[in-house]
Amino acid sequence: MIPKFEKGGNLPKGVHKATLDEVREIFGASSARRKWLIRNLEKIIDLAKTTGRLEQVIVWGSFV
Repeated sequence: MIPKFEKGGNLPKGVHKATLDEVREIFGASSARRKWLIRNLEKIIDLAKTTGRLEQVIVWGSFV
């Protein structure tokens, strides 16, 4: 679950587990650029799944 943003607009420090649906809802819908980014993230995840070895995806930095 993604926690609420702090007063400054950032996530609290730490590792926050979330589903792809949660990431899409919170970070992937606010602009055309964000929609493009989430579509590409989904494509990368789908491709990685074809290996049969995908266990987790870590998203960090300016994406979030």
